[in-house]
Amino acid sequence: LLVLHDSFGVYLREYMSEHFARSTWVWTNNFRPAAVLEHKPDVVVQEFMEMFVPGMSYDSEPLP
Repeated sequence: LLVLHDSFGVYLREYMSEHFARSTWVWTNNFRPAAVLEHKPDVVVQEFMEMFVPGMSYDSEPLP
């Protein structure tokens, strides 16, 4: 599991991590392709508050 999250992700960690053998949590508002390539997760979750959608960066590099 790879979770890219804002401050609310801190409260989810305890409950979600117990369902995966390995989990990585990155506090960020942007999608991080490098984290996906580095950790090679089976599941990626991007959690953020709806109010951050207008300010999201859509210029991240695509995954290969």
